[in-house]
This record gives sequence, C-alpha cells and structure tokens, in this order.
Amino acid sequence: TVEGVLGSLSVSEEYVSGVLDSYAGWVSKVHASASTSDEAFGEPKWVIDEGVPYPGGWCRPQTDGPPLRARSLMSAAKRWPEKRDLFWKLARMDLDWLAQGDGKTGTNI
Repeated sequence: TVEGVLGSLSVSEEYVSGVLDSYAGWVSKVHASASTSDEAFGEPKWVIDEGVPYPGGWCRPQTDGPPLRARSLMSAAKRWPEKRDLFWKLARMDLDWLAQGDGKTGTNI
C-alpha cells in the first residue's frame, strides 16, 4: 500500500541521514589528518573505524577521492538543508585542495 511505502521511506530517510552524519564525521577525521600534509587527500584506502590511512600496500596516490567526497557531500547538502553548512564546509575543503592543483599526479581509478 502507499501508506506502507511512505512509512518505509521515512525510516529510510532517518537511516540515510544517520549514515551521512557518520560519513561527515569520518570526512572530518580525514581532513584533520590532512591539515599537516596532502597525503590524506590522495589516500585511496582507509581503516574506517580508526580514521587512519590503510598501512599496507596499495596504489597511491589516488586524487579522485576528494572530488568524489565533495560530490557526495554537495548532493547531501541539497537533500538535507538543515545540514547544508556542515556538508558544504567539508566539501569545500576537498574542492579547495583539488583547485590548488600544484601539479598533483595520481593513479585515479
């Protein structure tokens, strides 16, 4: 029924909103670790629970992470206007890093 679908949508909205809050917290950790180095912006793999780069071998750097994070956050800011300021602040950091250029090279997927 329509009521059943609408009820499940509201639960899904709450779930997605919670996931985005967790994602924003994780991105904040990434940015905090990047404050002294560009390495975190080009890091392709993370130990999510700890918010640190994966210590093992992996193809580095990958400069597609910042624009993908920014795109996700900008979409979320559009959908959840009450969280717009936080999501845009985080997206802006990734976009600023990307716009700086500085001859960055990487192994983008």
